Amino acid sequence: MTKGIGNTCCTSWSRAVGRMPAAFSFEAAHKIRVACFSVQFGGRGLARNVDLNGQCVTQCLSKRPDAC
Repeated sequence: MTKGIGNTCCTSWSRAVGRMPAAFSFEAAHKIRVACFSVQFGGRGLARNVDLNGQCVTQCLSKRPDAC
């Protein structure tokens, strides 16, 4: 979870992926942020078929820390 001035940005995924370095989640999270973080999308988005720690998941970026 990353906190900015007056807002919160969290990444979550559709199922358990086990222990992994946080850096594994950065690539898809960055792509979601660039593509979807605008007034039009309300500051949220998702990427499907993301490989996190060998698991194929849907990764979400939003103001919520869970419930992808």
